Amino acid sequence: MSEDTIYDRVAKLEDDVAALRREMDVINEFHKNKLAKLEIKKIKDGSY
Repeated sequence: MSEDTIYDRVAKLEDDVAALRREMDVINEFHKNKLAKLEIKKIKDGSY
């Protein structure tokens, strides 16, 4: 194990959390777009 300080380890964890948040933002945006497309399709079909 390397000799990282607690500050180095916390900084790495903060970076990891930020990366995960960015990934979640991408996933959430994808699902919002998918839902919007489904709603538009239902409106066009007259079933919404």
